[in-house]
Amino acid sequence: MPRPLACHTRRGFTLTEIAIVLGIVGIVLAAIWAASANISDNNKVKTATSELAFIVDGYKNMYSGNGVDTSGNVTCVGVTAGYFPQPMPQPGVTCANNNSLTYPQHPWGDYVKVQSDSVNQGISVLLHGLPQTACVQFAVQVVGISELLQETINGNTRNFPPLGNDPVFGITDITTFCDANANDVTLMFKAR
Repeated sequence: MPRPLACHTRRGFTLTEIAIVLGIVGIVLAAIWAASANISDNNKVKTATSELAFIVDGYKNMYSGNGVDTSGNVTCVGVTAGYFPQPMPQPGVTCANNNSLTYPQHPWGDYVKVQSDSVNQGISVLLHGLPQTACVQFAVQVVGISELLQETINGNTRNFPPLGNDPVFGITDITTFCDANANDVTLMFKAR
C-alpha cells in the first residue's frame, strides 16, 4: 500500500512579522523625509542669502553716486530697475507701493520690502513671514554678508559691529527671537 504523502503546510507571514516590517519601512521613510526637508530648508536659506546679496548690490549701485536723499519704501523702484533676481518678482503682477501683495517674494513664499534710510545712509531689506526654522537659519547665515549694519528679528536689534554695551546675539538668542509663528527679519546695509 502506498505510503501517504507527508503533509506539507504552507507557512505565511504572521501579523507580528508584517507589523515589524511595516514599522521598519515607516522609520526609513521618516528618516528620508526628514533629510529631504532639511536639504530643502538649507537650499532655501542659500537661495535667500544670494538673492539678498543681489538686491543689496543693486541698491548700492543706485545710491553710490549721491547717497540716499530720501527715506521710504523703494521696493517698486528696485523691481523696475531689476534689483530683484528672478523668480522673486511675481510674474504678471505690477509692483505697487504700500501693497505687499505685489512685492517680490522670498523662497518661503511671503514678501520682501526695501526701505531707504537717509539718516543712516542705508537700505533695509525686510523678509516677512519666515517660518521659525528658516528665521533661525537665515539670521545666522546673513551675518557674513559684508557691510551689514544691523539685524532685527521680530523687533530685537543688534548692530554690526556692536555699539557700546550692545549684546552680540548667539544662536540661543536668535532661536528665542524667532517664534513659532511668522517671523520678520530686517537687515540694514550701508547704501554706498
